[in-house]
Amino acid sequence: QFYGNESAKKLKLCNLRASRNTFEYKLIETAFVTTSDGKLYNPGGLGDNYNLKQIVKIEKCYNVQVFDRFKGELQRNLRKYPTKSIWDIVKILFNGTRDTNPTNILKSDYGLDNRFSREGMYGTGIYFADNSNYSKTYAYQDNVSNTSQMFFCFVIVGESI
Repeated sequence: QFYGNESAKKLKLCNLRASRNTFEYKLIETAFVTTSDGKLYNPGGLGDNYNLKQIVKIEKCYNVQVFDRFKGELQRNLRKYPTKSIWDIVKILFNGTRDTNPTNILKSDYGLDNRFSREGMYGTGIYFADNSNYSKTYAYQDNVSNTSQMFFCFVIVGESI
């Protein structure tokens, strides 16, 4: 399903609710729960170590224009670093948006950018973590549904030292 801004047909959002038995759901669920308190668990024993009711739903949401720019930048990085694998350049990381409703970010032509940021430990910027427990402290609090929301994003990290 695509949801578009009727006044500006250029924006298209893809929003799909992930079913519990899909690979995407299990990937995100495992990444979330295995880092939910900063400790990694044995994947074979996940059911004994966390409460599945912590996750209300997982949705695959993205702005088609922003994702197209992501794909172009990824291709540029793969050409720039021909000896690196895609997983050396791209990481899947958590991001909490604090007071900014994630829908506003998805509708933006720029995706995650500094306009949605506040001053952080290292200045104004967009902060990501591979630990969901850390990002939970910055999760958006939806008071209507009494839930917390955060992103699990593909992030181009490029070359790091």
